[in-house]
Amino acid sequence: MSKTRKVLGAVLAVLLVFNVLAVSAFAAGATSYEEDASLYTQNWSLSTPTPVSGSQYKVNVILSTNYLVGPVSFKLEGVSSIDLVEVGTGYYAGSLTDKANDGRVFMVPDTTDTVPGVSCNSAIVAVVTYTTSAANGAVTIANDPKTESNPQGTLVAARLVGSEAVNTANFVLGQTAYVDGATVNPPAGEDVTLSGVGTGVVDEARGFVYGIPAATADITTLFEVSGSGVIEVEPNAQGNTNATGAVLKVYKDSSKAEVVGSYEVVVFGDVNGDGALTLEDAGKVGQVANYLGDPFTGAYLFAADATCDAAITLEDAGKIGQVANYLGDPITNPWA
Repeated sequence: MSKTRKVLGAVLAVLLVFNVLAVSAFAAGATSYEEDASLYTQNWSLSTPTPVSGSQYKVNVILSTNYLVGPVSFKLEGVSSIDLVEVGTGYYAGSLTDKANDGRVFMVPDTTDTVPGVSCNSAIVAVVTYTTSAANGAVTIANDPKTESNPQGTLVAARLVGSEAVNTANFVLGQTAYVDGATVNPPAGEDVTLSGVGTGVVDEARGFVYGIPAATADITTLFEVSGSGVIEVEPNAQGNTNATGAVLKVYKDSSKAEVVGSYEVVVFGDVNGDGALTLEDAGKVGQVANYLGDPFTGAYLFAADATCDAAITLEDAGKIGQVANYLGDPITNPWA
């Protein structure tokens, strides 16, 4: 067993022994806090839970950061038990995981220091199977970030510093945390499902719909629902239904009394929510890449990553600017 693996195992052991103060003891090398928390952000969300059996459900825990990630911790509320924690595709393979009776989950990279650190852009860091304690099966990420003033906080995505490889002696806590779309109700009916048409993509894991060309008049033409289901789009904060930040809702039937699915709309490159790709979008992405603008969150963060490299960079801004000037290919779905 490598030295790093042994140290990380010891870190997890400390978490479990001191269960009540688990997160406050989050690693010997992770005792420092950010001097300027606004420079580094972590954005948490959940996918729509899927039924397993009876009152048991499975949900994806999704994380976006603008830095390389070390150990993570989060707490799910609305659960009577955490039954299984699986490492997600967006986190370090082979990581150590454990859970506490109060719904907390701990994850520590179990790897050598030669493995590159990961940054997350709507990355699935964990897949959690839980038994619900809520009457409607709702589950929530507790918005309780661990900071210098809240050392017992349950929400952690430690920043790896000083190296681009995992290093147990160099983690920093206290980044600015956002919890988007934290409360999620499991689908009420399994007979109604949403699927894409043409370029339309339904990303169940992240809770997004995308593959939508910029300036599409009616995005519902790119999706279809089974059975008696009905789809409808709620406008974003800017009042647009064909733009990033809008919400596509799936109803069980035409009465619209029961929502069985909800998805944030992503138009790649559209970060101002107008549904088009313009130089304003390119400018906003460039500002964030240079730490000069407010960080993107949720669907806007996913939309800004035009190069699919899990980071917001000047390359993204340049690609969006080219499309805005009719010099580049449309970026309807860069993940295709």
